[in-house]
Amino acid sequence: MSSVSLNSHPLPSSLPFLRIDHTLEIDTSYVTYAEYHLFINALEKAVEPDQPSQESTHKFTPKEAQTPIQGLTLTQKNRFCAWLNWHNRETLANGTISHYRLPTPTEFNHYPIPDDGLRESGIRLVRYQLPLPYRQLAYLLASGQWQAANTETAQIMRQIAGQEKRGWLNDNDIKKFPSTDLNQIDQLWYHYSAGQFGFRVQRDIYTQVGGKPRDYNYNTYKKFSDRVGWYVPKKDEWRTPAELTFSLDAPPGHLPCGGWLDMGGSNPNQTPLFAGWAILVTLFWRI
Repeated sequence: MSSVSLNSHPLPSSLPFLRIDHTLEIDTSYVTYAEYHLFINALEKAVEPDQPSQESTHKFTPKEAQTPIQGLTLTQKNRFCAWLNWHNRETLANGTISHYRLPTPTEFNHYPIPDDGLRESGIRLVRYQLPLPYRQLAYLLASGQWQAANTETAQIMRQIAGQEKRGWLNDNDIKKFPSTDLNQIDQLWYHYSAGQFGFRVQRDIYTQVGGKPRDYNYNTYKKFSDRVGWYVPKKDEWRTPAELTFSLDAPPGHLPCGGWLDMGGSNPNQTPLFAGWAILVTLFWRI
């Protein structure tokens, strides 16, 4: 990564980024120890909102300062992205804001650099344009606040569908839901979970257990729900949204879930996750 300023806006300059398309750019170097230490200093000064504290506190030598930091977990790397994103409040002319995430395996492979041996434990950035309404969701996902991100997803979907007062979406709402917004939500979940969560991940699992487009088969949905951790077949018990696992330890496809569907009750968080199942199947074929 290029040099990061020491002022209140620690953002990379545009010079070392290679353009992928009109909305994406990828960094041509890795974040250094010195750059990552700015993040650590910010946490120690408690200037970041609700940031967890399990970060790398490696004391680097002057010689290491400009070398790429290594040994980081996915969670630590995403929190660094969240810190960068939180400081960037400059709205672009097209109504979007520049945000940062980690590259996908495809992006790594298409745009390799010599230091890519560090891809598992270092930080290389992708800069992308994010519509302003998704800024909070992106921050929550990047900072690992999965439960809050799940709640924010529900709120965004109700807002877009114009169903804030009703409080849930039905099958017709999903059929009319803008595909660009559906894809934006899905991409944020997918990228910040490194492919663990998202609607496409859920759709692929549904297909793997025998699901087909517009084939509303309840038994197939039960097989899918077993795979993603929503249903316990041995006990024939359905979990509720309140019983979800809000961490990367959850099964693939576990999130996002609930809250925005017609859950069939006054308290969606306590409604078993078979409620509204056909609406979710409709969503799978909109992705």
